[in-house]
Amino acid sequence: MKRFTLICIYLSGCFIGKAQITGDSLYESGQYFQAAIAYEKEAFFAPNSELQDQLILKKAYAYKALGNYSKAFNITSRISKKSDSLYKVVLYERILLAYLSDEYQKAHNELLKWQVRYGENSEEILSLRFLTLVQIEKMEEAQEILTKYDSELSINQEEVSSLLEANWQLKNPDKAYMLSLVLPGVGQMYAGHFFKGVFSGVVQTGLVIFTAWNVYHGYFFTGGMTGATLFYTFYLGGARYARNLTIQYNDRVKSELVNEFLDIASKK
Repeated sequence: MKRFTLICIYLSGCFIGKAQITGDSLYESGQYFQAAIAYEKEAFFAPNSELQDQLILKKAYAYKALGNYSKAFNITSRISKKSDSLYKVVLYERILLAYLSDEYQKAHNELLKWQVRYGENSEEILSLRFLTLVQIEKMEEAQEILTKYDSELSINQEEVSSLLEANWQLKNPDKAYMLSLVLPGVGQMYAGHFFKGVFSGVVQTGLVIFTAWNVYHGYFFTGGMTGATLFYTFYLGGARYARNLTIQYNDRVKSELVNEFLDIASKK
């Protein structure tokens, strides 16, 4: 409600006062949210579509400065992109904003548009391509960028070798899940957690023995409702846990690669 009131105040300002506070002045003073509202007002009254597009882009910049990358990305969708020079700027921003929003598949899709339209391989675009490919787990393509475009990235052979020697091996979460279903505990071991796998296997084996012992001695209720129920819970829960551990493992590998690449880039 507060935001709606502010928007109404800014939009009506052109009718009740002669001196106007522009979006640019608000942006420069660090009032990014107010600047975004002002840019929207200015775009609404813009005399032509080209100026309107520029003002909408500035509104996206304001939300970018606020750290609301997803909102900024959505705002860029309103730009008509009739001007090729403006389209290039907007497309780059969409790639960057999608990546910053953790929407890595969207960033990859925008990068494909860039390749089709421009085919340029600037250092900024190559860096974003590398980072995006790592995040969507296309490791071979990411490695190819390092080896094929090392000069464009301003990375020397020693730094390339250091990156390539890092751990690039990812694991399959579905495989971890299936392994745990076949043999409880093995999925956790596959994910790199040997002792968690042993513990899970021991617990579930113990529950099977407990259930069998109670059933054998005629304690069907105890065996069925306690032992079998607990085993079923641990059995499926262990498989899901193995999958989650594998996803966490992959996230660590990707994070380490991204951080090492950014560390090298920050020194340039």
